[in-house]
Amino acid sequence: MKVVGSETAQDEGDGRSQLDEIAREGAPRRLVAALETEVAAYLEAHRNERDDEGHALVVCNGRGRTRKVTVGAGTIPVSAPRVNDRRTDQDGERRRFTSRILPPYMRRSPKVAEVLPVLYLRGLSTGDFRDALAALLGDDAAGLSATNIARLTNEWETEYRAFQKRSLADRDYVYVWVDGVHFNVRLEDDRPRTPRGDRAVRHRVWCQAVTTLEKDADVLLTFFDFPAEHWKHMRTSNVIESPFATVRLRQRVTKGAGSRTKGLLMAYKLLDMAQARWRRLDGAHLLPLVRAGTDFVDGVQQKGKASKTRARAA
Repeated sequence: MKVVGSETAQDEGDGRSQLDEIAREGAPRRLVAALETEVAAYLEAHRNERDDEGHALVVCNGRGRTRKVTVGAGTIPVSAPRVNDRRTDQDGERRRFTSRILPPYMRRSPKVAEVLPVLYLRGLSTGDFRDALAALLGDDAAGLSATNIARLTNEWETEYRAFQKRSLADRDYVYVWVDGVHFNVRLEDDRPRTPRGDRAVRHRVWCQAVTTLEKDADVLLTFFDFPAEHWKHMRTSNVIESPFATVRLRQRVTKGAGSRTKGLLMAYKLLDMAQARWRRLDGAHLLPLVRAGTDFVDGVQQKGKASKTRARAA
């Protein structure tokens, strides 16, 4: 192998290219080794199972047809070892070995599959997917196309519709944060119309906020009636603003959602992904007490006193 120095930009570029090629060349060997180890463990686990003539019921049966699989290192050819399992279950059905590393018909790793919606939701247009991912994963990247992204968005719409219709009868919420995002919607006739006289509208929104502060101060300070550990989650909008920040960023990058449905769908999927990174509230162990109506005065639990109904919180 030629050792490449770093004297010129061209040399550096060649070195990076070789690094990618080395990774791609090594990936098939590592994957095959892992698959062979998996099969060997399966054969060992059943090596004592024999038929009436003493022949092993579980044996290796050559290799399967070579297929291309897209992984983090690129798109690589793989010929997985096969297993002939002649055992049967209680219903007389043949048992079958299924690789956990490379299941049948898998064409790309789950991690690569996760990249697709992330890139789309972060602002990469469907038309740019092929060129962008081919540079990272090779020209033969499996299933990474505009058509594939369109199929994914259709699946997301199905998920979104199911989410809208889900029942909340079995849920018990202690706190609820509510916020809204306005999308710039293009291409559709049903896009929201901007009212005339924006300056006058903003003026009214301010002289009403001030009125509310003066009139409803006790309601706005309700958080004093809850555990002090929860105050920072209740008296700021950070808990809801942070998740919505990603939605706003994606909307700005794309300069509009394209349609009302796509805007809602995009927001749903981004928030669905964001919730995987959410953390528990501080003082989460106090939530059952809040739910039970336990009294807190200036954030401190009042023990030994009867619970009261918080009309203001309702």
